[in-house]
Amino acid sequence: MDAVTPHQDGATVTAGDESFDAAVLIGADGANGPVARSLGFPLQGNRGIGLEGNYLIGTGESETWDGMVAFDFGEVAGGYGWAFPKADHVNIGVGGWRSTGPQLRTKLAEQARRYGFDPSTAWGVKGHHLPVRRGGSPLWRGKVMLAGDAAGLVDPLTGEGIYAAIYSGRAAARAAASLISLEASDLSGYEKEMSAELLPELAAGRYMHGLFHVSPRLFFNLAKRRERVWNLVAGLLVGERSYLHVKRRAGKLWPLAKLAGALVVIRPGFRKAR
Repeated sequence: MDAVTPHQDGATVTAGDESFDAAVLIGADGANGPVARSLGFPLQGNRGIGLEGNYLIGTGESETWDGMVAFDFGEVAGGYGWAFPKADHVNIGVGGWRSTGPQLRTKLAEQARRYGFDPSTAWGVKGHHLPVRRGGSPLWRGKVMLAGDAAGLVDPLTGEGIYAAIYSGRAAARAAASLISLEASDLSGYEKEMSAELLPELAAGRYMHGLFHVSPRLFFNLAKRRERVWNLVAGLLVGERSYLHVKRRAGKLWPLAKLAGALVVIRPGFRKAR
């Protein structure tokens, strides 16, 4: 895809020497896709970055990684390191604020050594931009919608984006069908559906991300020592709890948490954990 040209009846997509007309266009072309760029969609928010590689599990070492998932906090500003098994290999990665990009190869090598792997044996090494949307960024304009990473719908705390991509893709498809069938006069139903659940969830996640990175060590120790905190963290990781659940449980303390988190969200990396 080279360019997108919006018009009253939809949009025209140009790819090489070919052009395609669409009544509705859903831009689900990732963080670096041309749809948002071609149409001038202003993504307001922060961009994270991640780097990952794969390492083969040696003979007799598979049991060591059976059922194991490892996270490393405090090494990368605004992010974390991870290691988890996938069949015959382990995926190891690091991610954080975009400003940490120049450090990530070194951090990835350190992570690999920490878990007993030779960094030089890594394969499938690749980086990812992680766009984190802030409230106010447009999701649609005219006959075009943005979904998934193209709309900046990455989970602010974990960097995960598959759930939001599927959620937004389904919502965009419903809005497109309603417009094409003349049940709706525009695509505002897409933003309305997204605002009902997913966008408030991501907003709460942004502040939780900021609050966590005020002091990763503090929150890590709380999770280690207090069963209630650990159960909450585990629930978030496996999808049994939501950020909105945490917000509701925080009650009157949430405005304070939101304020502390906002300081880090607004000024990424202003206080790096040691």
